[in-house]
Amino acid sequence: MAKVVFLGPGEGRQLVLGTNTVTLKAVTDDTEGRFSVMEHRLAAHGPSPPPHVHDQLDHAIYVLEGTVVLTAEHRQLTAPAGSFALLPHGIAHTFANPSDTVARFVEVDAPAGFERYFERLATAFPAGSQLDPATMAAIQAEHDTHPPA
Repeated sequence: MAKVVFLGPGEGRQLVLGTNTVTLKAVTDDTEGRFSVMEHRLAAHGPSPPPHVHDQLDHAIYVLEGTVVLTAEHRQLTAPAGSFALLPHGIAHTFANPSDTVARFVEVDAPAGFERYFERLATAFPAGSQLDPATMAAIQAEHDTHPPA
């Protein structure tokens, strides 16, 4: 059964991914699997994911603060606060914050479930640990994420 979810500013389950954080706002169980919502906080010059593709997952991104540089299909898109991007499944993409200030964006994913990817990353790579490429590849494979062809 559907339920109302209300979170005030800064509320939600926070996952630490190196110098970045992901705050879970609405997850699979909240939306009966239809979509999930997360807020990303990207540190200045922080790490970003390598280009990747999802076979089933669509991302909608709305930038709240700072500037996020999105790369989609070999195009760099500079997205200042107020920008929106839809990254449909099958499209190679990544994002970064190359600026000197924090950037924040909301990510809506359909179908739901991608929050589990970030949960696995946070568990596999606690703050201060090194990223192991083999573990990263295994986690990606479990969550509809792979390098572009």
